[in-house]
Amino acid sequence: MASSNSVALVGVGYWGPNYLRLVTESESFTLKVVCDKDPTRFGIKGLKKSNAKLFIDPLLAISSDVDCVILSTPATTHYKLCKLALEAGKHVLVEKPLTLSLTQAKELFEIAKQNHLVLMAGQVYLYNNAIRFIRERLKSRRVLHLAHTRTGLGPIRNDVNAVWDLAIHDFAITTYLTQFPERVWGVGEALLGELEDTALCFLKMSSSIASIRVSWLDPLKRREISIVTQEEMIIFDDTNTQEPVKIYERGAQAQKLEGSQAAFKFLIKNGPVISPFIPYEEPLALQLERFAQRIEACETPYTWEDEVALRAVAIAEAVNMSIKKGGQEVKLIDPISLKVESL
Repeated sequence: MASSNSVALVGVGYWGPNYLRLVTESESFTLKVVCDKDPTRFGIKGLKKSNAKLFIDPLLAISSDVDCVILSTPATTHYKLCKLALEAGKHVLVEKPLTLSLTQAKELFEIAKQNHLVLMAGQVYLYNNAIRFIRERLKSRRVLHLAHTRTGLGPIRNDVNAVWDLAIHDFAITTYLTQFPERVWGVGEALLGELEDTALCFLKMSSSIASIRVSWLDPLKRREISIVTQEEMIIFDDTNTQEPVKIYERGAQAQKLEGSQAAFKFLIKNGPVISPFIPYEEPLALQLERFAQRIEACETPYTWEDEVALRAVAIAEAVNMSIKKGGQEVKLIDPISLKVESL
């Protein structure tokens, strides 16, 4: 068995306690250091049993004698803390978004590559068994449209808007399931605060389109994607762990009429609704184990998940540019020359 990797966990606020639980349960990691600027958070469940050293200064935590750093801090701190950790020779797992600019993301990956280190962004849906099932199914389907809904009543952030906080997931999912978009545009409003808490984002791929609605203000928590293909419609509901995927074997196909160059008729297919069995495994736990595998195998940039993370940052940056310009279309160039490889 590979030796356990010593970890400094920086940030135990909203999402950090999940990493704390999983790191302490994992045979691949040993929790050595925990850091948070708010010392009152050191009373969270499971921390005392870990015997981890406690810091309020992230610089001290990062410079401590550990193999890797897990960053669950505000998005505005990611670039600075990632860079410090990489330059200190640590492998890094950082929560999404990797950074708030494509230039910064590329710089961090280059530092990791030059120093033979793993830099991994926490795009947790890449390790969701239901999303992986859908990806395999779509390989033999023609995707027409994806409609994402990601809403809920908070938590309302004060460091980044809802696009960086919520839609970043859907940008990663879309590129993972289909293609990198050629054009994007978006509209958003700061309805209650200073940052956009509600937004509509649109992605145009070469042969499909995607719409994404995100909001911190909706009383109903929804994590849904509907994927319309020429053959069927697939519904993903992340709030339903028992039946996360439903397949409606219904669709429309265009058939060219004989003797006409431009006329078509549409054939409607009506079929059953299927709910396939997909075993549930906690995506965050799978992501953490993937981090351990990459460290063990020295899988430094650029792996397939690194490419997805870069593409997600590129899309988010472009959509925010469009929002600032009143919904103006923004053209994109794929930041990765290599295609994302399958699992």
